[in-house]
Amino acid sequence: MQNTKLVLLLRTLEPREWERLKDYVYSPFFNKREEVCRLFDYFYDCREDIDQMCFDKAAISQYVFPDKAPDEKRLAYQFNYLMRLSEDFLAQEDLYQDSFLLEKSKLNVLLEKKLYKHFNFQ
Repeated sequence: MQNTKLVLLLRTLEPREWERLKDYVYSPFFNKREEVCRLFDYFYDCREDIDQMCFDKAAISQYVFPDKAPDEKRLAYQFNYLMRLSEDFLAQEDLYQDSFLLEKSKLNVLLEKKLYKHFNFQ
């Protein structure tokens, strides 16, 4: 459990990234799964000790699904969703750091939609 791709990714996050990832996970635009938010909260609450933590699947399952019996398969799906969200978040963060790539992407979309007035011609 300590070496899942999700845990390995979360261990690399800086404090500011944790806060921004929390906003991202809780954004209904990117995630509508309440269980994924609870799974994120589990890791968020222990983020300062995440390097030393031994994670127990049954305990995590109980936290994520408080009214249900532990279910490894269901929990694995939530891990997968949170992993994908986390990877998407990192990609978004990288995109915003690269102003050229961000502008190129915007221009491509505007061109596709034939929004020529949005182009700044000089």
